[in-house]
Amino acid sequence: MFLRFRRLVVFALLCGCGDVSELIQYADSASEAQDLNRRVAALANTAFVSMPDAGSVSYTGNATVVYVQNGVEVGLLGQANVTADFGTGLVAGSADGFFGGTGPSDLQSYTGALTFAGQIGVRRPNSFDAVISGDLSGQGQTIAIDGPLMGNFRGPGAQAMSAVTNAQMASTINGIDVPVRIRVTATQ
Repeated sequence: MFLRFRRLVVFALLCGCGDVSELIQYADSASEAQDLNRRVAALANTAFVSMPDAGSVSYTGNATVVYVQNGVEVGLLGQANVTADFGTGLVAGSADGFFGGTGPSDLQSYTGALTFAGQIGVRRPNSFDAVISGDLSGQGQTIAIDGPLMGNFRGPGAQAMSAVTNAQMASTINGIDVPVRIRVTATQ
């Protein structure tokens, strides 16, 4: 989906379609997010024996929110900050600064934030289970999110983390149930 935005930027530049600074900013952010997602996905889950058992680690990265409304896919990209306290076994994070839409004609910022909190090691020593919730508002819509987020620590010494919601996580947009997919990816 984010590759489509890069193509739209090129198209907008070639056709002289007005101010494209927001579109360029989004395309650059989307490209950076794709690079981070690929790097983290290439890492194996952290070996059980390599999981830290003390200390707190901060991660920074991105969060994506994708849903379909009226047959059109809407993609949002935001910044994520995550803290894992391996001594207490707790993980918490937030994502904000969301920006996106379906194309150049409706690209805009979304206000609000998502937060999540949960426990490390419920399913496996290198995993965590959390609840993600919050409201995002933009394009005349309010997206209310509340559901499970399942994640894994990746790479040696838990150098990265990635988490996803269930593909059918029920959320609401202006009070109507809509499936939403969320991914959080971050590194130390």
